Amino acid sequence: MTKKTNIFSNAFETANWKAILFFTSFTFLLWLILQFSKEHKIDLELKVQFVDVPVNEILDKNQILLNTSLTETGFKIFKKELSKNTILIPISSLEKNEYFYTFKSSMFLSQVANQVDVSPTNINIEDVQYNLPYALKATKKVPIHFNANVSYAKSFSSYKGIQLSKDSIEIAGPKQIISSIKSIKTKKIALQELKANHKGEFELINPNPNLISLETKLMNFQIRVEKFTEISFTIPLQLKNSPEDYLVELIPEHVKLSFQTSIINAQLITEDDFAVVVDFNRALKKAYTLVPKLQKSSAKAIRVSIEPNQVEYVLRK
Repeated sequence: MTKKTNIFSNAFETANWKAILFFTSFTFLLWLILQFSKEHKIDLELKVQFVDVPVNEILDKNQILLNTSLTETGFKIFKKELSKNTILIPISSLEKNEYFYTFKSSMFLSQVANQVDVSPTNINIEDVQYNLPYALKATKKVPIHFNANVSYAKSFSSYKGIQLSKDSIEIAGPKQIISSIKSIKTKKIALQELKANHKGEFELINPNPNLISLETKLMNFQIRVEKFTEISFTIPLQLKNSPEDYLVELIPEHVKLSFQTSIINAQLITEDDFAVVVDFNRALKKAYTLVPKLQKSSAKAIRVSIEPNQVEYVLRK
């Protein structure tokens, strides 16, 4: 009988402790929720960063620290404590004279409250004023050199290839540094097997981000892609600077001229749009050969080739 009583007592005590532990945990969780639901007042230090500085200006200091106090629920305070708490202020919204920008905290209460995600009535901002000196940089325009690996699907091509929205960009910085910069390069991109028009962006590479500002960090581009075909003509060679006392006989007298053009323009191109010449003054005398050169071509033809690339000649009296 005693043994049965002990087993029952132990089972009761185990069940009782589980109930007590559950009740205690539940009570603590409820208390925690209530505490986080209540409003609390805390001091919060915010970093204010001034952005969109004109490309030809440089600030001595582009950020400040701003002391604030918030009245919010525990949940929101906890969330804000985990965030970066950086406020972005366009520099153009500050007062400006010929020497410095002026930041007055009282004028930016709503903007700060909006970025911190609190009501303006629930935040107090330290009443401070900062003068932010700036200096003018030297500026100049330089060309953009893009770095791209482009290929087209079979029977497709482009007349102009990659076309940038702008072929040059304004840069700003210390005069002695930007004077040595001749161009701005882009990060490399690869466009493979194109068979339709394509648009995109190049990311520009700043050669000295600490001292040089670029007008923009991205440059738009587009490629117009069309279906192409290959055409060949056999056209006569034209001789320049023929010697007066000799008759020059070319072997052969005609060359094969091949090119690519869009399907749309194929019917608009004729043999008369091309001229291939050989210049006797540039004759390779030891080999008695001349090199054909394309003197005239259609603007609608690309990748023009001439075959053969050398012709022989015979001089006759």
